[in-house]
Amino acid sequence: MKIQFEIKEKLPEIIAEIRHSDKWQTQVVEKTHGLERVTIKDPDYNSEACIEIWEHEIHIRTAWSNYTYRIFSRGDSY
Repeated sequence: MKIQFEIKEKLPEIIAEIRHSDKWQTQVVEKTHGLERVTIKDPDYNSEACIEIWEHEIHIRTAWSNYTYRIFSRGDSY
């Protein structure tokens, strides 16, 4: 099943929040040209998500539900 919706946050803002947040611990797993794989861990709920940060989109896979979220810019909106 695919569900699509718009969000008001901009992609660079989301990436900055993933990399530096007081809400979770971020660990870089792999960094290559054009791709950064990180995990974010929430110590309060013992949960984690795996995130792939590409140049123009982000893929987030949650641990508990195993859902995958794809966040990307559409058109000229960044």
